[in-house]
Amino acid sequence: MKGMVVERAVDERVRRSTSAGQEAVNPVMWAREQMKVESCQEPADTKAFKGRGKAHALRQYLAEIDSLEQEMRELCDLTKQVQGAGLYLMLHRINRTGAAFLRWRAVGGSKKHLSWDEAKAMTLGFTAEVRDWYSSVTIKADHLNARHIEVRTSIKATRKAISRSSPYLFARPIPEGVSA
Repeated sequence: MKGMVVERAVDERVRRSTSAGQEAVNPVMWAREQMKVESCQEPADTKAFKGRGKAHALRQYLAEIDSLEQEMRELCDLTKQVQGAGLYLMLHRINRTGAAFLRWRAVGGSKKHLSWDEAKAMTLGFTAEVRDWYSSVTIKADHLNARHIEVRTSIKATRKAISRSSPYLFARPIPEGVSA
């Protein structure tokens, strides 16, 4: 009886974590795994040597994801250096989907998440230059968040294209006189 209840709970969780009958897959982790795949015969990317193949696109997207996340970490560190501000940017990750995004957070015991309106209200006591700086940091954070979503969406589209296409395998010819 216990096992059935646990199984049902796990099945329910899996059903909730999928959308339209597909598993929730972290596209960034999937792309990194695709770049590592090693087998005795690699599927050939027909446009690989022209810089237009799917593997090339995945490498470009992964490089952009890495640079975006580095920029996000730097922006977080920059906001944490402001003395007595009461708020800072925090980098959040959802490993199941590969999402990484910046959110304002309050300093102190609660460390609650803040909307920009709440964060803006906290900066009212600062000088105009500091308020403008916080506003520009918010705009930069929104841009980084949006770009991260766009690149993850591109990786998902590439993944679908790869799964729909048939692999190009070029077998070596068997020399005459050799039996298979």
